[in-house]
Amino acid sequence: MNMLIERYGEEASVDCSKTLPNSISQGITIELRWNFIEMRERRNLLRTVVDSVSRLFRRDIDLDLGVFYELNDGTRGLIDPVQFNSRGGTQDQQTSQGSFKYSPYIWHMGDDLGHRDLLRFCERIVINPIGLHFIKRMQVYAFIWKGVPSWLTTEAKVEIKVGDTPVCLMKLDNKECSGRFCVISEMTVQPGNVLRIKKLSTFHRNHSACDEIYGWGFHWTSGIKR
Repeated sequence: MNMLIERYGEEASVDCSKTLPNSISQGITIELRWNFIEMRERRNLLRTVVDSVSRLFRRDIDLDLGVFYELNDGTRGLIDPVQFNSRGGTQDQQTSQGSFKYSPYIWHMGDDLGHRDLLRFCERIVINPIGLHFIKRMQVYAFIWKGVPSWLTTEAKVEIKVGDTPVCLMKLDNKECSGRFCVISEMTVQPGNVLRIKKLSTFHRNHSACDEIYGWGFHWTSGIKR
């Protein structure tokens, strides 16, 4: 069952107790998807396709998916494509890209390269169910690294899956917010490996502005992608 969470503060609970541990295919996946198609281009299908393909090579739009996490022992961390860019690792390593096999049991599958088709892009973060009892909370976010300043034109959405089963869908379609940084949801782990998902959908200027509101406690400097 795929539940659409539409309003700020709306919650959903997902029972992860039956998911198989230590297998990416049976992990908990957070997937950000977005499109190249802009509303104004829909009037002309041919123009839409041509413009979209040309953008594919110019890379004039780039969204990123990230997560702040806090473990039960007080450890705080951030998994972010700009932070791990060129310094990441595989699922069984502990790097700034996270780790599926080891703490924090949260692993970003990589920047959008390799996850694209003709008109749609995606990024994925996968959580190992075996590590849920180490995790206190996570705040999932996305930001427009490059390109359109409007979330509405990206048609961005975040879907959470347990194994192959979609359980939750949240749209990032607030047409009145111009902030490039969006905190999508907060996820907390309840007894019995129950994952509680709360939609936040708050918009901010950048990472630093978000940190001031949520109190993550990091020092921010400008980053680049290589």
